[in-house]
Amino acid sequence: MKISIVTKVDEINDALSSFTSELPGNTKIKQLIEISINKFNEYFRLKGMNLMLANNSGKCDLRPSKKNGFPKMDLPAIDSDSYLSDTQITQFAFAYSVEDMVKFEEMKKKKCLPCLIM
Repeated sequence: MKISIVTKVDEINDALSSFTSELPGNTKIKQLIEISINKFNEYFRLKGMNLMLANNSGKCDLRPSKKNGFPKMDLPAIDSDSYLSDTQITQFAFAYSVEDMVKFEEMKKKKCLPCLIM
């Protein structure tokens, strides 16, 4: 199943970043959230940003995406135990809170860098 995930990467300019991936329909949404965290952390690293998402999939949500890439906030987040094929959605918005962003220097001090999926 080909899917697209979008997230906001710049609060000031409302800049978005996205990735597409081909995943089996039996992928759980929780797994997709974990993949998204790793993909966006890789994006932040490549762009030289001093931030990373905390590696805690329980605090992040996937929601259906509007055409502009922002989440449809009038709909609930997708249940993390659902299977990708059950959602019938191919465009997702990855939602996280500012508290989920950790400065890279703080992560190095705690020695808890998340491993990245390449």
